[in-house]
Amino acid sequence: MGTSRFLFSSYSESRHADAVKIRQIQEAKMKITKLFAFFPLVLPIWEKVPFDIENTTVPEPPFYADEASINMQYDYFTRTQDSRLRSKIAVTLSYSNNPVAINLLEKCLENEKNDFVQADILNALYNLRSLGGCKKVSCLKGLLKSPNQSVRALAAALYLKATNDLAAINELLSSENSEYVINFVWNQIISDKQLTKHSRDSDIDKFLSSENYLQRAGALKTAVLRSEEPDKDPRFSRSISDKNIFIKAALASALASRDKGGIGLLNTLSLDKDVSVRAFTASAVPIPERLQVFIKLSADPDEEVRRLACVSLGAFKDAAAIEALVMRIGDKSLQVRTAAERSLIRINPSQEVLKRIGDEFLGDKEARAAAVTILGELNDRRYSAAIEKLLGSLEDSEADLIRRCVYALGSLDYKESWKTVSSKTEHKEDFVRESVASTLGKLKIKDSYETIVKLSDDKVVKVSTQAFESMGWIADSYFNGVLLKAMKKTVAEYPTDNRSYACWSIARINKPNQDILNQLDALCMKMVLKVPMSPNTYDADSVRISALFALIDFGRTDILAKEKAEDIAKAFLSPPKNDSGFASMVGDGLRDYARQAKAYMNNEKVGQFEVKPRSPLFLIEELRKRNEQQPPPQ
Repeated sequence: MGTSRFLFSSYSESRHADAVKIRQIQEAKMKITKLFAFFPLVLPIWEKVPFDIENTTVPEPPFYADEASINMQYDYFTRTQDSRLRSKIAVTLSYSNNPVAINLLEKCLENEKNDFVQADILNALYNLRSLGGCKKVSCLKGLLKSPNQSVRALAAALYLKATNDLAAINELLSSENSEYVINFVWNQIISDKQLTKHSRDSDIDKFLSSENYLQRAGALKTAVLRSEEPDKDPRFSRSISDKNIFIKAALASALASRDKGGIGLLNTLSLDKDVSVRAFTASAVPIPERLQVFIKLSADPDEEVRRLACVSLGAFKDAAAIEALVMRIGDKSLQVRTAAERSLIRINPSQEVLKRIGDEFLGDKEARAAAVTILGELNDRRYSAAIEKLLGSLEDSEADLIRRCVYALGSLDYKESWKTVSSKTEHKEDFVRESVASTLGKLKIKDSYETIVKLSDDKVVKVSTQAFESMGWIADSYFNGVLLKAMKKTVAEYPTDNRSYACWSIARINKPNQDILNQLDALCMKMVLKVPMSPNTYDADSVRISALFALIDFGRTDILAKEKAEDIAKAFLSPPKNDSGFASMVGDGLRDYARQAKAYMNNEKVGQFEVKPRSPLFLIEELRKRNEQQPPPQ
């Protein structure tokens, strides 16, 4: 069991266990080959929730190098004798996002003798592969015999992409001993439908009989993915009796990734004594013919298998699937109970099923937490009073259940519960206090307003911001003074998001006065933020754009607010001037948000603008900057 847990635990929801590490590496590399990034569209955010630092953050601009910069790097590469510098150039060229770099990197590769530099060049070409394939395939083919395993693996991947020539790759694999190369190359084949389709059975069979279990696993996955009817292929039946558990795990993961076929094999694998095999089976693509497999595995002895089966069952509305999930909301494992709970909410079962959950499980110590959440999120008001009674009976130590009950009562709009909910305001857990702030905002009971105001002073930001957001949900001018006070707390120690949330809520109340309009204007246009031992500065972009949008909303009915909003948008959008301190504090993000705000003001549709790409810090530039930082000689 220990070995099995090790095999599966780190990648339990993956379809291809031994491919995960390489896929993660590939995804990480693809981040630096991102060609486009866009400023967020902020209006859909404003219409639903307040702005904050996170949802108004501008994505990092992608890298892009022009042809002249790339040629300069290539020229330096050909001149330097230092292999470390050549490697550095190759690495930075992988950030270029320009197909011009591919041709020059190939030229570098042709003449390079150092295998570590070769590996860095190949890695750069691999990162740029979405922009174009390699043309110098004879060079790549020659590198398949390199003593360096990274060179062999990357050369094989690039060669396959350029040629689809499996013969040369099969020859490489036949003599390969490196686990890294074997895994990497097989995963290149498995991840490409065309390569999988054109793999020959004779070649696959050769690897299926290999003594190397990784070769057998790679070949087995390829065979499963290209098979028309896996249940009729005797090779797969034989693999089930393989002594190495990796082979059965490979079979299970490949079958699980298919969207049809293999039900007989999956049935057999669901009974396997190895937990990793059963877990892959439980995570199979959910199609009707596999329902009984998932139901069976939802009662598996292993909690991770049960959890995965419950996740899969969420795709079915069959009575049998629902029954299996209901049985699991009282599971001894929290992870299983949570998976069953989320799947039942996804399914949204009948009123009869919900009644059973309410009648049978609200009193069950293990199941009641899931039952409360299900009944709350699916809005079964028959159990509102029962949930309030449960909340009133709980000890402070049962914090998670308290939180669930409070949220459920808010979802059920059970106004009679406001006193019971308010009694949890002093709870030591911030997530409980946050739930109280949320539910009181939904219940909208005037007698609870003071409690919401108190929670807006909470030291934990997610509690205070929820209280401010709740004021906007209620939209009562009672809160105007509190919100204005928060907007005026322009000190570095006070949470930035409190001010932006206050702007959103005061706009929802929509009862402006002169003080409110002046403060919104100041947040946008003046250096109001007090920073210890520093001059005042402008507030965060999230606050400034919140204030502008609030003025726009007020401007629908208030002439002065409209004029202020127009002036601010114009100032934000004006071309920067060298002598303008204000313009220097209007970055690209705020300027684009002002563009969107102007469209919102004029009731116009707005599209996304691209974030301007940045140039990579190439070696020559890096050396120049380093030299500039050196003190002058004495």
